[in-house]
Amino acid sequence: MSPALSFFILLLAFSKADALYGHYLGRCQFSSYDGHDAVYLEQMYFNKILELQYNSTLGKVVGYTMEGKKAADILNKNARYIHHQQWKLQFCSRAVPRIHSGGLLTPVEPSVWVRSVKDAGSKHPGMLACSVYNFYPKQIRVTWLREGKEMSSEVMSTDEMPNGNWLYQVHTFLEYIPRPGEKISCKVEHASLVEPQLYEWEPTSDSGMNKIIVGTAGLLLGLVFSVGGLMYYKKRTHERDLVPTTECEVQTDERGSHTCRQSPTMMIRRDMKRSLLIILILNACCVFSQTAHDALYLVGCFENGTTEVQFELDSEEVFYVNFKREEVVYTMPKFVVEDPTQILEIHHLYRNAARAKSLCPVAATFIKAEEKNPPEERDPPESILYPAVGLQLGDENTLICFVNHFYPPDIRVSWTKNGDPVSEGVSLSRYFLNKDQTFHQFSTLTFTPSEGDVYSCTVEHLALARPLTRIWDVLFGYIVGHCQFTSSDDLVYLAQVYFNKKLMGEYNSTVGKYTGYTEKASEIADGLNKNPKMLKQEKKNYEECKTFIPFILDLYSKTAVEPSVSLSSFKAVDSKHPSTLICSAYKFFPKQIRVTWLRNGKEVTSDVTSTEEMPNGGWLYQIHTVLEYTPRLGETITCKVEHASLMEPLLYEWEPMPESQRNKIAVGTAGLLLGLVIFVGGLIYYKKNSSGRTLVPTG
Repeated sequence: MSPALSFFILLLAFSKADALYGHYLGRCQFSSYDGHDAVYLEQMYFNKILELQYNSTLGKVVGYTMEGKKAADILNKNARYIHHQQWKLQFCSRAVPRIHSGGLLTPVEPSVWVRSVKDAGSKHPGMLACSVYNFYPKQIRVTWLREGKEMSSEVMSTDEMPNGNWLYQVHTFLEYIPRPGEKISCKVEHASLVEPQLYEWEPTSDSGMNKIIVGTAGLLLGLVFSVGGLMYYKKRTHERDLVPTTECEVQTDERGSHTCRQSPTMMIRRDMKRSLLIILILNACCVFSQTAHDALYLVGCFENGTTEVQFELDSEEVFYVNFKREEVVYTMPKFVVEDPTQILEIHHLYRNAARAKSLCPVAATFIKAEEKNPPEERDPPESILYPAVGLQLGDENTLICFVNHFYPPDIRVSWTKNGDPVSEGVSLSRYFLNKDQTFHQFSTLTFTPSEGDVYSCTVEHLALARPLTRIWDVLFGYIVGHCQFTSSDDLVYLAQVYFNKKLMGEYNSTVGKYTGYTEKASEIADGLNKNPKMLKQEKKNYEECKTFIPFILDLYSKTAVEPSVSLSSFKAVDSKHPSTLICSAYKFFPKQIRVTWLRNGKEVTSDVTSTEEMPNGGWLYQIHTVLEYTPRLGETITCKVEHASLMEPLLYEWEPMPESQRNKIAVGTAGLLLGLVIFVGGLIYYKKNSSGRTLVPTG
């Protein structure tokens, strides 16, 4: 039996009655490029509590609990154990250069997207989002610059969120009040970049802004995509390690010590199940001068005899062992290392994993006899749902369900699409250890987003009273703010929340409270109505809306465009009337217009059909109104147009035949009659002359 496993079982003998889940960590800490200053630590945890630790600097084991101190005394007297720890320190030192030269820490440059978004609850009229996708390693620094100066206030950021394929994403938001001609940039610093990259925000032109102001007058608070699940999701124990961008350079001081900015670290760790489960984790943590990297070797022993072995680097899986096929399966992407076997196969991975597997039943048998099914430590999971890259309808994407901070590592994840279970395109990672000794895991779903689709990720765990479900829809949901008025005295302010085109709830200034239209929305509305701060904010929104009214009314009155109107007649094949008239109004602004038919001065309501106001795409509109009728002799038919551009309604009378055409017909008729008169006169004259003549035969 190996000293490490003996150590683990020995500690179990001294463990408390409720200590079942434990793990073993081997840490290799160093800051040099060649590993000459490495310090090796070996730690034992039970129920997330550090029991004891070996420190190569001290050269002995230190206990931190009563049981741990007893075990430490025994181990410090074991010469074989102490010798084996010294060997591990040497192994760690030799591994450091290989990690660098093997390319296991090859950085991947991020893609960046800077855009403008709307936030109904913001006290500022503008909000910018800087989204950084598909970068590795995890450490990154994203900041906002305004006229070249870094912004620290009014800035919100998410943590670096894993995509599940060694790549990460992060999102940073800036609330601001626009100033003419100012320059706002998103600055990104990452190990893949030779120098920081600046991504400048290019706002809409002034003319475009004027159009937006008018076009969104009825939607003062704008359209908001739900970024809340990404904004303020903070892992409870994780702290961001912001790293300035430089390339890895070896530096030598006067004493011959070497330092390097990039820092692979080594750890070894793993996965536990519930009841009578032992996890043997060898965790080598190699800490460089600025960035800590963790390399983890995990051996998981289960009650039913199953053993799982895997290796991770910075919580990303490098390989796992498939004992059924008797092979090592490499799962790291090719952008990290094209052929990882060249680096790792020399360590006899499968042989060592098989040896660890043979020791698992020994440990499990010992636990059964000594622990007698103690109660388990339980922590409920948190979860968040987000796409791997920016959403584009019709383009294949990946939806990530990130499950975090749960203990023990035994969860079930399921997916649905529009309420139906989904299994195709679903993947589930192994468990990964957090710094607080809880675990995280992520499940992914490959999908092609279409408007209206709704996806859900459901997590089941021992610590949950009921399954935890997160819902994500392609529309994300949105908030619409309505400022409805005809004058400054009749303002009504509405803030409405929609998901998948369904109104979930709203605030109405007339009643002065929130109202929910679903069971869950009603619960949220009740909570908001008890929150004075939220109600006060809505009243501020009402007052702010009110200040826009004079500006909007003045703007509309000055920019109104008069319509051009035409009347025409056509024959409708299936009409019950012999005649049909159409009144068309073109190129008018604003959109609101009223077109009616008058017959002998009286408005006609029957046999009238109209189109909606149809946009031309350049702020101008057109509308068409049709009247079916039976002509009456001497009647007057008129199209009446009312619009903001007109001082008074205009009447356009239908003339069955234009005057010019009538004149032409009159002239033609007169010419025809004159020709007929001359023809008849000539004919009569001819007849008279013919009847008075005597015909004499020639001969």
